[in-house]
Amino acid sequence: MLYLTVSCSLISFGAIDSTALNVQQLIKSGQLDDALDILEPRLQHSPSFSDFYNAGVAYAEKKDYRRALGSFESALKIDPSNRKAQINAAFVNKKITPKEVWENPFSWTDRMIIAFRSFWIPAILAVSLILSVIVFLYVSKVSVRFSWMKKMWFPVLLVLSISLYALNRLHNHHRNHQLAVLQKSKPKVFISPDGVPVEGEIDLPLRLNIQDYSQDSSWVSINNNDERYWLKSEDLFIY
Repeated sequence: MLYLTVSCSLISFGAIDSTALNVQQLIKSGQLDDALDILEPRLQHSPSFSDFYNAGVAYAEKKDYRRALGSFESALKIDPSNRKAQINAAFVNKKITPKEVWENPFSWTDRMIIAFRSFWIPAILAVSLILSVIVFLYVSKVSVRFSWMKKMWFPVLLVLSISLYALNRLHNHHRNHQLAVLQKSKPKVFISPDGVPVEGEIDLPLRLNIQDYSQDSSWVSINNNDERYWLKSEDLFIY
């Protein structure tokens, strides 16, 4: 009952366009393949939170829980503090690995930086202006009544440093794709991107940290128990 309640709460953040509304209607009416036919091309080109979220709901309804998890965690990359996406990710994760507790793949630091993403550029502009005024006051002869501004240099530099750090981390967060969910329970694992397979089965975690990509991005390398392996990108839901 919990899942039915959550999965029916289809949401879109920001402006809801006609396509998003159409996708939601298709999912609600059980036309999952039609909804995914619309969503899957969108997921390849600048997808929104609602695209990933709705795709996750559609995959979960089809019981394709691995793709659903990858979709919900991709939505969380855009809005890592979203409660409904977290609940759904935890639900499908439990369907795949009942004994494991789902954890948000994004740190509290990343969540805070993304939550205040509209603040960092204005903060940099504002403190840069204040800093320029402070520098001017130091190098020029001014009235004593403005001397209090000279004492603001430390908090201003602190805010500037934090804002620059947050902006850089925000940029790297959205640009880099370093996490992945296995699309299969037992994917083929290779010693190298040349296609040399590993003998025997390798137990891999459901969520992987990607270490590197091949030149054409068709292969990714991971570390597992201090061993380096390669997998085909097509076997992973990368975000």
